[in-house]
Amino acid sequence: MKHTKTLAILFAAILVATVFCGNYSFADFDVKKIQEIQGTFVNGGNEFFFTYEENPQGDILTSAEGKEDVDITAYSLPLGRSGYDASQQAFFRTFCIEPDAPVEGTLVGTLNYEMKGTEWVTQTSEDNELTLGAAILYKEFAVDGRSADSLRQAILVLMGMDTINSWSDNVHLQYLYEKNQFTDVWTANYDPAQYHELVGDYCVFVLDVVSATDRSNRQDFLYIAKVNTSTDVPEPASLLFWTLGGLGAAGTSWARKRRMKKLSA
Repeated sequence: MKHTKTLAILFAAILVATVFCGNYSFADFDVKKIQEIQGTFVNGGNEFFFTYEENPQGDILTSAEGKEDVDITAYSLPLGRSGYDASQQAFFRTFCIEPDAPVEGTLVGTLNYEMKGTEWVTQTSEDNELTLGAAILYKEFAVDGRSADSLRQAILVLMGMDTINSWSDNVHLQYLYEKNQFTDVWTANYDPAQYHELVGDYCVFVLDVVSATDRSNRQDFLYIAKVNTSTDVPEPASLLFWTLGGLGAAGTSWARKRRMKKLSA
């Protein structure tokens, strides 16, 4: 009876771990933390403050003077530009994804990550959701040095804001097509808490910005952050593995004791 209770407790632990892992992932918590820390608690509790510069190699968002809390650790070393003082301000290259929404001067930005229906998404102010293909291409641009040529067009096509005759007409869309010809895969909604096997340990967000003076001229840009996963917290698969291992060890111990009891009888 004692061993039966032990096995029952371990079996219940498996069920609990399975249910827990099926509904949550540790990445989910990381994404919300990224959004909260970088969108709420930086700059003394304010949002991001940027200045904007149009650039053919990717629009440039620079932290406004006196605001140095923009996290650019996920980005590769960006191309230099005249008049930039790296010791004073942080900047990164991005793409605006609201084609008809001009912005200028000092901007205020927040990361978008919210529940839409039954899914977590990051989307523009016009409800255009970031897609998996667009997230992958921007990650490879920001982190791995993918070319900026025609990249904005590819991102807009993937997000349904532009059209193209054939994916072979755009080098970046052709790149995705060669990986998987089912284009619905690349135009599927992207959740920053998922797809790390494809995007790596990064979360791509839509950065919603408005003019700092009157909160007008809304625009949306792309932004990438590094996921800070804790090595002290086991992943769901590890939890289940350890639970199963504990069950196996208990079963082996119980069988050994029972066998020894028979031999001594």
